[in-house]
Amino acid sequence: MAKQPSETLRLSDQTNTCVENSNITEIPFIVNGILSNDPQMRAHTTERLMSIALQNDKHEGTINDMYLCPLITMLKSTNEEKSQSALDALSMIIKKSETFCENDETTPHHIHSNILDIIHTLIFNDENVHEMTGLIPILTKLEEDKDVKKKKISKKAKMILSLLADQGVTCPTSSDDVQKLKKKIDKLKIKQEEHLKIIQEQERINEQKTRENEELKRENVRKSREFDEIKREKEQLIRENEQKTREIDELRRKNTEQENKNQQSEMKKPQISLSDLRQIRDDLMIPVQGTEEQKRNIVEIQEKYARFIAKTYENKQNNEGRRQTVESGVAQGFIQIFEKRDLNLITRILSVGYFYLTSTDLVEVILLLYQQKPFPGLLRLLGHTDYLVQSDAIGAILNILTVGYNASSENFPHPYIEIMNECRGIETIYALFRKNITKYINDYAAISLGYIFRAKEISDKQMRKEIIGHLKKLSIEVKEDNKRNSIVALRGLVHNAVNRAEVESGRFKIATI
Repeated sequence: MAKQPSETLRLSDQTNTCVENSNITEIPFIVNGILSNDPQMRAHTTERLMSIALQNDKHEGTINDMYLCPLITMLKSTNEEKSQSALDALSMIIKKSETFCENDETTPHHIHSNILDIIHTLIFNDENVHEMTGLIPILTKLEEDKDVKKKKISKKAKMILSLLADQGVTCPTSSDDVQKLKKKIDKLKIKQEEHLKIIQEQERINEQKTRENEELKRENVRKSREFDEIKREKEQLIRENEQKTREIDELRRKNTEQENKNQQSEMKKPQISLSDLRQIRDDLMIPVQGTEEQKRNIVEIQEKYARFIAKTYENKQNNEGRRQTVESGVAQGFIQIFEKRDLNLITRILSVGYFYLTSTDLVEVILLLYQQKPFPGLLRLLGHTDYLVQSDAIGAILNILTVGYNASSENFPHPYIEIMNECRGIETIYALFRKNITKYINDYAAISLGYIFRAKEISDKQMRKEIIGHLKKLSIEVKEDNKRNSIVALRGLVHNAVNRAEVESGRFKIATI
């Protein structure tokens, strides 16, 4: 039993009927427009046909196809302008029509095939195929369809896609893809900006380092200049100092020359008159006798003269003055005091006054002193309780022995050994040595005995061992005078075989001077 149609269906049919009736009345005008030679009228007719076709795109039936047929007829026209107008209209209809865009499974296959043929024809006639980008998703879907019945359709779709691809037409991007692409682009922009910031920061750091390096170079240049300036100033100062040194050396040389001249002049002229020397001699010869006041006055006068003699010849090479003083008998006055006066009353000023008379390298003066027989009095002073008096006495003895040593042959005994034996000088000097009072006294005593026993055996074994042992130590000492004198003494001792054996004991070798 048939059902009554619904209200909705009836309204739809009425609407379709109205549309169809309205479009049919325009057919005569459309035909005239298509056949017209007026380009403007043809363009108006084409637009109207496209509008009607799009309006009827939703309705089923032949009305839609009826209005498309004129456009297809115009497409095949020999008139290029007519064909181009139809082509533009059909392209727009295909682009905007829902019928052409959707893939209805109920649509017969021959319709799909025919539509694809039209698209194929349009591609070969259209100069702007990029307007067909909207068809690519549908063509792709048809191409991928595995239905055997649609194999022909799939092949046509694949061919059209290939043609579009050859002309650079690609599938439009979906909104999701656009968003994803936009996000990707944004991320890339962010990365690029970050990378740019890193590059800019690195450039800033490089610029900063460049500035710092330039500043460092400037600082190095400045320091180099300062160093060069300091170096120049130093060199200038060195040159000035060298010049001043040369000037000082020249001044010293002139002063030395003048001092030598002065000393030679002083050496040639006596500082004390002969009459004064004789007066000094006479006063030194006076024995300490009488009242206590008289004794005190005698001692004071003698000590005053001794102080005067010491001051006159202390560290001075006034050999002429010494010669006249010794010849005048002043030295004999000192010796008489040393021999006869109580040791406790002999002060150091008396012993040092005589010592300075012996402090000369003039052989003539020392020989004059030796002729006055000084050893007994000087040996007596070695028993004094004041070590300074003992030092003056042993120093004077060594000075006199040295001149006698140098004035005679090294191969023979010392010329004064007999006189020293007579006044028991060897025993006295050795006794002083053994007391070990001071190094000065010990050194001078050992050298004195070494000189006395030149080429002469030291018969006392203990004395030989101790004196030679001490001289061997002095020969390697730093002090130049002691070193030289001890070597001279050892060279004289080895001229005796017994002494030589002691000297060479321990593989000792005498140094050269």
